[in-house]
Amino acid sequence: MARPMSAKPAPSSIAHYHAHVYYDPLKTRDHAERLRARIAEEFPQVKLGRWHDELVGPHTRSMYQVAFPSGLLASFLPWLMLNRDGLTVLLHPETGDELRDHTAHAAGSAASCHCGSMRSSTAMLRHDRAQLEHKCFRSNRLTL
Repeated sequence: MARPMSAKPAPSSIAHYHAHVYYDPLKTRDHAERLRARIAEEFPQVKLGRWHDELVGPHTRSMYQVAFPSGLLASFLPWLMLNRDGLTVLLHPETGDELRDHTAHAAGSAASCHCGSMRSSTAMLRHDRAQLEHKCFRSNRLTL
């Protein structure tokens, strides 16, 4: 169950992170494929999620997800920043509050991070939280 909106998670509660790598299936998928191969080679301890050429959950662009443990953040994040080849990356912790993790807790690699506007996030907040989390996140989750 998600914690109340007012509760602030402690950084020590973050067991792992997700990075969503966004791409255009017609224009930049080859960049995304090269990045994915390099991630797998350089960081074999990460879990690579499925390709989502079609929109999934609240994401407004095609993407794949990379799940990695907190202990890898200090090495993986700088590497990703330097090697993303122009692709947009959304990074977020896993705190148990999936909506806030993808919005308020998220950090992006480009000025226009595509999950910040998460398909009608204002309207989504009006829906029942449990239903929203189940519909948008649970079926697409990749955990360590």
